[in-house]
Formats: sequence, structure tokens, C-alpha cells
Amino acid sequence: MSEDNEKTNDAYVEMEATKLTCDVLCSLIASSGGSNGENGSMDSSDKATKTSKRSCPKQLQLPLFLSKTYHMIDKCDQDVACWSESGDNFVVKDVDKFSCTVLPLYFKHSNFSSFARQLNFYGFRKLRSEAILTSELDPRTADYIRFYHEHFQRGKPQLLSNIKRATKAEQHSKDDLESLKQEVLSLREELQGVKSEYNRKITELSNPSVP
Repeated sequence: MSEDNEKTNDAYVEMEATKLTCDVLCSLIASSGGSNGENGSMDSSDKATKTSKRSCPKQLQLPLFLSKTYHMIDKCDQDVACWSESGDNFVVKDVDKFSCTVLPLYFKHSNFSSFARQLNFYGFRKLRSEAILTSELDPRTADYIRFYHEHFQRGKPQLLSNIKRATKAEQHSKDDLESLKQEVLSLREELQGVKSEYNRKITELSNPSVP
């Protein structure tokens, strides 16, 4: 009996989460002020929830992971994680604090690697620091981790419906590509080391020490 109740409860939570996703997204698109709806009255909230599934376009009923991630970044302490200045990517500034205090509020774990892997499944890219470095870069930002997806942007939740989860075949291809990229980077570093050693030898031969 308890197992049946647990299954029923899980199904109810999933259903409510889907409707909430749709409600929040529709209200954001309608420029309702950007609030998460928590300050509204109980009656109006219940009414919106009951009517949402009829009024909200089906394509806007997003995967729960995308919905949670969007609102998590939108509401997070900016010292821990936030949108970039341009709003076209988001930054995790403190991975440890983000994992321990933020992830558990939205997901059933505190595993940053698992979160990053899910982002990868949905086509997010981890931006390499070289792509965003400037001559005035603060060294304290060196440990920041940035994620980018063209349809994941601040203030534009309507774009989220364009984000699709990769199929197994696509994911394998992406994994293979990432592996090749890492291999190329490793070879480049090795080649640079060989070049440095070669130049050092040439310098020694060109300028022999006098006994």
C-alpha cells in the first residue's frame, strides 16, 4: 500500500511540476514582471494552475530539467552563479557552494558533474577560458565555469522550447568529438614541448660554451 501511495505521489509531483513549468513560462513570456509567482495569492495561483494546461501551448511544456535550471540561475545568489553580463550564457562562480547549497534545492543531488553532464545532453557547451579572456581579466575568475546554449538566454524563456535532448547516437558522436578535441589539445601541448626542446638544443649548438 505504501509503495502504491509513493508511486501516486511521485506521479502527482511530476504532473504539478509540468503544469508549474508551463504556468511560469507563459507568465514570463507575457511580461508579468519576472517574478516566480510565489508572492501571489493562493486563489489566483490555484486558478492559474488549473487553467494553464488549456491556455499554454503544448510546445512550451518543457523538460523539468530545463525549467528548473533556468529558474535556478535566474534566482541564484550572484556570488555563487548568475547570468553573464551579455545574458547569453551563465556562470558558476563557486562550484563547491553551488553543489552543496543550490543544486539540492532544485534536484535530488549535489553532484556538479552530474549536472554538467545533463547540460551536455541538452547541447550546452562549456566555454573554455581562452574564449573569454581579456588582458584585464581578474585572476579570481579563473575558476569560473561558463555554460552556453544559443537558446538559453536571460529574459528569453520562450526560446527554451527549442532546446532538445540529444539521442544516444548523437551523444556518442558528441562524446567522440570531445575525446578527439582533448587528444588534439594533448598532442599540441606535446608538440610545443618538443619544439621548446628543439629550440633549446639549436641554441646550445649555435653558442657552444668555451672550455
